[in-house]
Amino acid sequence: MKKILLIDDEPQIRRYINKTLLVVGFDVYLAPNGKEGLRLCNEDHPDLILLDLGLPDIDGQDLLVMFKKNYPELPIIVLSARDQTDEIVQAINSGANDYIKKPFDTPELIARINRHISLSKSTESIQNDSKFSIANLSMSIEKHEVKIDDEVIHLSKKEFQILHYMFQQKGKIITQNQLLKEVWGNTFSDEVQYLRVYIGQLRKKLKNCSIQPLITTESGVGYYFGKVS
Repeated sequence: MKKILLIDDEPQIRRYINKTLLVVGFDVYLAPNGKEGLRLCNEDHPDLILLDLGLPDIDGQDLLVMFKKNYPELPIIVLSARDQTDEIVQAINSGANDYIKKPFDTPELIARINRHISLSKSTESIQNDSKFSIANLSMSIEKHEVKIDDEVIHLSKKEFQILHYMFQQKGKIITQNQLLKEVWGNTFSDEVQYLRVYIGQLRKKLKNCSIQPLITTESGVGYYFGKVS
């Protein structure tokens, strides 16, 4: 049974999510504040954390940094009423795997939990520093080669760099700004339309990958790579 740690100071939210997740087969640990969340994480080793930002003792943004420093591979979904873009971007840049605004849709929350647990445990993820794969899509940095099954997919230099970075960030939200800076440098950090053209081309070339959508747009934020439906 997969373990979920919920850190939220609202009793009604804790009760509702606890009941909901128990029904679908999760083991749930509840923390009303940051300190208790840290303790439960250290003792019970959850498979995923649901983290509110408005905690009474430690700001959720600071707590997120602590978790990612000590448990870099642990999936964390921020579940917060804070809907300002700067809050969302800060959380993503600090390592949040997802950001869901309150009030939330319950089936969507469950789907996202399942997705991130699946990604974190998947044997299809990164194999080593020079070879990557997911489903029937493979990438060799050393050979500068991308394949779907046994078919070589011809990518431009920029498309190859985008795909490489997406593999490295698999399972996380990738902001448009992150991608632009990584592939083109700081000069192009605001050229969002420029990036969209390349993403469109990459989607077409990788359309035969057995995982679809392979690249999912999160409106106003960025992209997911390797989304499991």
